[in-house]
Amino acid sequence: MKIFILTFLIVAAQAIRFQVNAPKTNSSCLLLDINGSLEVKATDNVKNKTQSKTVDFANATLDEVNSTCEVIKLTFNKLVEVWFQFNNISNSEWIVTPGVQFNAKSFLDLENDTVSAFAAPLPAFQQNNSYYCKAIVSYNFTSKEKFNSTYEIVAQLSGFQIQSYKNDSFEPAYECDQDKTSTTSTALTSTPTPATTTAPSYKDDLSCWDSKTNTTKFRLEATFALTINYEAKDGNKTKAATANIDVPSNVTANVSCSEDREESLKILFLPGWDLEYIFQRTKDNNTYFVSNIILTYSTSAFKDAAVNETLQVNYTSAKSNYLQAEKQSYYYSCKSNTSVSLGQNVTLYTSNLRYQAFNEKGNITFSGDATECSEDEETNSVVPIAVGAALAGLVVIVLIAYLIGRRRSRKSGYESV
Repeated sequence: MKIFILTFLIVAAQAIRFQVNAPKTNSSCLLLDINGSLEVKATDNVKNKTQSKTVDFANATLDEVNSTCEVIKLTFNKLVEVWFQFNNISNSEWIVTPGVQFNAKSFLDLENDTVSAFAAPLPAFQQNNSYYCKAIVSYNFTSKEKFNSTYEIVAQLSGFQIQSYKNDSFEPAYECDQDKTSTTSTALTSTPTPATTTAPSYKDDLSCWDSKTNTTKFRLEATFALTINYEAKDGNKTKAATANIDVPSNVTANVSCSEDREESLKILFLPGWDLEYIFQRTKDNNTYFVSNIILTYSTSAFKDAAVNETLQVNYTSAKSNYLQAEKQSYYYSCKSNTSVSLGQNVTLYTSNLRYQAFNEKGNITFSGDATECSEDEETNSVVPIAVGAALAGLVVIVLIAYLIGRRRSRKSGYESV
């Protein structure tokens, strides 16, 4: 019987944090974590011509002049403004309304419309709490005004968190309905950011248990992010789009650890999607490595995909021995954020990775000797270099002070004679 525990997550882009300080105390009074994009589609009703533009919240800046403890305003090159307005609906609850404004001529080169639109308010939450939504959610903005053109404004956000409270860290969060009920993944069509290098608060653990030897043959912990480029519909044409895939934690997996020279792990998530790792031993059996990473995916997961098809991409390390441990008894570790191309259109980002394969000594605890990736070694070298530079600087300062002091003492001695 095979026994294994599954708690696996592919993490989307890391949110960008904005902070508003109270004017008198200069202490934090409003925090916002945001990740995603805002897309504006405009149709000229006279010329019957449609165009669209997308801005990424990673490129937003805080409008410090117009932001207060009850409204935070972001700008994109002074062409588009997005804000979140806090309204006090009771003595203890906030309700937050998202808004957007832009000039159609400067942003889209259309008629001189100044478009102001609002999305539906977020659910009410306690004023001493924050509002949090990890799921990818679309916010549709509408305007009551009539313009020369028709506008469709949609923001797609994930990892969204906001609060207006006198604290520089987030308070306990009100969880959005999408997080409570979400069981499937959705594509986020924006320019994605790789997985964060910060260690997650959860443990992603995939392993294979051999009941014959009572041994955990392999175990893997990691945080992953996938970016996929595909062709999207754009009216009668197509355009290039990029999806960032968030995989839920309730995945299943197929594992195989009975072979002497090869072990495999296949993670199943979206319908028709799986990510497979294949581990191999070296010819001398002294160590092991990842020989292949295979992703099978379907573009039907993307609502705007021009063609629905199932594709497979494969990274092979036949010559490089990817993620190789130094010795058979070592495990491999890489905390840094690294990436590998699985094909022309797919990139896999990995951080906080630890794995061990072909284990023959009971459970795997990730203690003892480890092989560190080169990125971690470079990071680890920063501290001693900085300390060495500081000490060298201190020596130079002391030497200069000594020379100046000696020169002054000689001068004063001569004058006394």
